[in-house]
Amino acid sequence: MRARFGFLVLGLALTAGCAGGKSCSELQDDYTQALPSALLCDPAAANQCQQQAMSPGSCSCGTTVQDPTQLNAIVAQLRQQGCIPAQQLACPCAAPQQLTCVSNGGSSGSCIVQARSGG
Repeated sequence: MRARFGFLVLGLALTAGCAGGKSCSELQDDYTQALPSALLCDPAAANQCQQQAMSPGSCSCGTTVQDPTQLNAIVAQLRQQGCIPAQQLACPCAAPQQLTCVSNGGSSGSCIVQARSGG
């Protein structure tokens, strides 16, 4: 009976997050929701869409964005709570994609994959 209680407490801790914080699943959702904002850029400015954000998964593959600040903060929380390893694995990653800032029809834009020229 005592072992079942221990598993129940462990399960509740993993679901609820540490010290009343968000759960791993909630933090993963936060990362997904923050990604579009990290891709916002200024099409009139130079050197846009060149920063690397940390990965929210177990591999060390990052993603190219304009502003990685919020994404990296979420990854730090995921690590602190033990949701992902402190030292991420060096998995085979896809080559980093070249992104370019494309206007959204106004003064702002979004980082999108740069079209390859030639063939």
